[in-house]
Amino acid sequence: MTVSHSSIFTWYVGHPPTAVTRHDPQWPMPLPLDRAGAGGSICTPTLTYGQYFMAVQDFLSKEEMALLRRVAELESSTSIANGTLDRVQVHLIKHGAFYHPALVTAWMGPRKIAFILNVAVSAAGRARLAAEAVLLDDLHGRWAQSYVPRVFGSGAGSAAGGDSLPMFAAQWFEGFYELHLSRQGSSQSQQWSVWDTDGPPWYLSPKQTATFFRQAVCILTRYFDPHTLSAIMEWHHAAGDFIVGKQGDDIAVRLITVRRYDPLLTIEEHRLDLRMLLNALTIFLLKTTLWMRLDRIDGVGELSWAEGDVATPMWRGFMQGIGQMAAANGFPDDFATEVARYLRTYSFSDLLEVGANLLVTMHPELAEAKLIRRHLSAHVQSLVAAIHAHVEKY
Repeated sequence: MTVSHSSIFTWYVGHPPTAVTRHDPQWPMPLPLDRAGAGGSICTPTLTYGQYFMAVQDFLSKEEMALLRRVAELESSTSIANGTLDRVQVHLIKHGAFYHPALVTAWMGPRKIAFILNVAVSAAGRARLAAEAVLLDDLHGRWAQSYVPRVFGSGAGSAAGGDSLPMFAAQWFEGFYELHLSRQGSSQSQQWSVWDTDGPPWYLSPKQTATFFRQAVCILTRYFDPHTLSAIMEWHHAAGDFIVGKQGDDIAVRLITVRRYDPLLTIEEHRLDLRMLLNALTIFLLKTTLWMRLDRIDGVGELSWAEGDVATPMWRGFMQGIGQMAAANGFPDDFATEVARYLRTYSFSDLLEVGANLLVTMHPELAEAKLIRRHLSAHVQSLVAAIHAHVEKY
């Protein structure tokens, strides 16, 4: 690939994207540490916007733009060794608690590639980045159709006077956007608002809301490992971890981050059996469906509970995910049916006890724990009703 000098890079911030240069007042300003500090109140004193962009340029420029070449070849399945790189656009799209992601778009003649570059600025992000890149790479490779992004490469970049920033490049889901609970109108009715960066926000219809809950739970379930009892953990709607895209009149869902993937139960050597697996799946179902109902209003506001009958689509998503997970692991064709029958043996009080035990593992002053405690009984009641109403279909 023929590469020109650094003038091929252009820099953008905000939505819609606004160009910034070394001569703009924003260039030497400190970078906010998270979305809540985007107004400048919570910033890192050691890193500026300019240093962030120069660290990204340093990373992308390594080995004659090797990463850009790799992404282009993987995305198009053709060699571009002799192509000319015309320009690279870097758009800082978010100040996250863990990462400050940039959308990188590069043009080689008429051809365009785009990918996300997750850059760790905070201590929390630096501690997680390398492990998350490995987790995403592993989970993406387990399925022919993956619902988590593909990782293209990782490393670090630095700018003069700035820290070295670890980062990794991953697949960009074109046409997918972050979504959050929102309150609309004088009645303050609850809706899911999709943050469409290509146009005005739009809201999920009741049918789309059901699809969102069903697909999100299905995704998490299909990545459950029945041999280690491991599951994707520490995701949160408030962090924008799930994204949605239009698919006709309905939507499709993707998960863009995997911060942690660990066993739900400790397995003693040679002790994993069907009973333990079913117990782990019970814990997984309740924990996932409880956490799935939590978000902050508009991503940064009051922690809130998703209202309405979402237990039914979540149960259906769980069963779909069980079927896919079972097939991938060579389990009997009736495994999902047996899981449903087992869960039907749980009474309201049985499942409520499981929920109470889950709360014991959380810090009592955690805002999420307080909200779950308030709604636990009603949620268990609706989940038990969904299991009993629909179990005969499985």
